[in-house]
Amino acid sequence: MEYDEMTVTFRKENYSFINQPNTKITKAFFLFQRVQYKWQIYGCPLRLDFKEKFHPLIELHNSEGFVEEVKANFIVWEIHGRDDYSFNTTMKKTGCLHEAQTWKSMTELNKDLPLEKVWGPENYRHCFSYAIGKPGDLNQPYEIINKSNYNHLVWPMYHTGMYVFQVKILDPNYSFCNLTAIFAIEVYGVIPSPSGYLVASFLFFLMLLFFSILVLSYFHYMRIYKQYIYEPQYKIRRRQKNS
Repeated sequence: MEYDEMTVTFRKENYSFINQPNTKITKAFFLFQRVQYKWQIYGCPLRLDFKEKFHPLIELHNSEGFVEEVKANFIVWEIHGRDDYSFNTTMKKTGCLHEAQTWKSMTELNKDLPLEKVWGPENYRHCFSYAIGKPGDLNQPYEIINKSNYNHLVWPMYHTGMYVFQVKILDPNYSFCNLTAIFAIEVYGVIPSPSGYLVASFLFFLMLLFFSILVLSYFHYMRIYKQYIYEPQYKIRRRQKNS
């Protein structure tokens, strides 16, 4: 049986900020988002264990077939807004001399643009020159990938999921065309942890069972005591008194 679409549900973490004098309170909340996975467009996803890192390798094809492996810089993003993945390389390990561009910084600079247009060859700036940008925090994840930098995607350790990534070539010198592609990854292997409510309910049931057994044991003991100890002694004392 073939399917055109599959429904995928995932949890997206959002944050709200409450500013007070000299303080900033961060409140996390979760939204469950449901999207359609389109088999005819995305094809079968690549299945990866959640402990496996993934380094995309991009090939260039034209109407005649394979042209070359892409060695230029490129970026990826999850088209449905998932942000629960990361990168295993930091800006410092990559050799950046100042903060590199990230999805967070580029979306803040281009708030009025759709996600696929906030970052591309037209506004790409590398991080390997002192003349561009401030040093900043170089321990942040480095979000630019190419064939030789071995920057890998890493997955969350607490749940599985389906990811649909779009790729865009970032190097302005590689092509005048807007080169993009889509690939999908299904992450598996995480043993789901029980919810807090389930654990609390189970503990409450165990405590209730324990106290119920104690109460029943007490009444059972009292019945035995009355039948085999108290009543015989009472009868003996009564006979002695009557005699």
